[in-house]
Amino acid sequence: MTAILREEPESVTASVRGVGPELDRLVVRCLDKRPERRFHSASDLAFTLRSMLSDSGSTAPVTPPPQQAKRIGGVLGTVFVAGLILVVGYLGWREWSQSPVPTGGPIRRIAVLPLENRSGDPEQEVYADAMTEAITDALAQISALHVISPRAMLRLKGTDLTIPELAKKLNVDAIVDASRIQIGDTIQVRARLVEGATGRQIWSDHYERDVRDVFAMQNEIALAIAEGVKVKITPTEQAMLADAPTIDPPAYDLYVEGLDLTRKKTKASCLAALSLFDRALEIDPGFAPAHTGRAVTYFELASAYMHPRKALPQVEQAANPPQA
Repeated sequence: MTAILREEPESVTASVRGVGPELDRLVVRCLDKRPERRFHSASDLAFTLRSMLSDSGSTAPVTPPPQQAKRIGGVLGTVFVAGLILVVGYLGWREWSQSPVPTGGPIRRIAVLPLENRSGDPEQEVYADAMTEAITDALAQISALHVISPRAMLRLKGTDLTIPELAKKLNVDAIVDASRIQIGDTIQVRARLVEGATGRQIWSDHYERDVRDVFAMQNEIALAIAEGVKVKITPTEQAMLADAPTIDPPAYDLYVEGLDLTRKKTKASCLAALSLFDRALEIDPGFAPAHTGRAVTYFELASAYMHPRKALPQVEQAANPPQA
């Protein structure tokens, strides 16, 4: 499994004799670990194949002996066609599975279920919770949507209710159901959008990014969900969701631990969270989420443990950090 995720695929020419460089490059592109370099749809693949076939017709190949040509042609033809059927079939299924399914009515109220931690490591639970909050917050920036608060949703972690039952309880039109797994520095997320009334899947997709691009991935998921429910996104909202910082992993670790402590809402946990956010900012002074974490934590302190006159200036300062 690690080899599949990390190692580049072997060239087709290394195992199949007679395959030309064009087909080799096409297969390698289909298997590229970087999603942005793969074909985005079966249509893109078909266009490239048509170009290959038309280009191949303009060259004069070396002609082998008739029997050998027949044998090689039969084998390579079978391999080529079978391979293309598999690749085109897979990309066609992927394109179909990612295409939004028509729903019974407009979807404007959404809830994001706590992401399932599929890493097999209990310490990764806080990272799944942090991603739940981040995707919810990203969706909440879209004015056409009403999104249930992440804290309300985290209280439902481990619920036995079905999605239609949850949708009725929360009074939402659809629910985002997702899972997260981290292998080394690679984060994978599988997400789907489910119609609340029927439990029918509207949209699904799979994302894979380096941990440094986790905020960009979270915003990309939010935009895909909004596209799936066909809501209007203003240019300002589009710009906000496109502005995602590249993180420093140690700073991100401290930030996630701080978020977890802030959620506990005790005086001791909030003060400990502030210390972690400060340490994150020592690593990366421009790390905006850590400034936001400080603001939220001071707000929690002001609500129960600290006089507002003392806490609120700290909230304002954290919410408007000095520019580097």
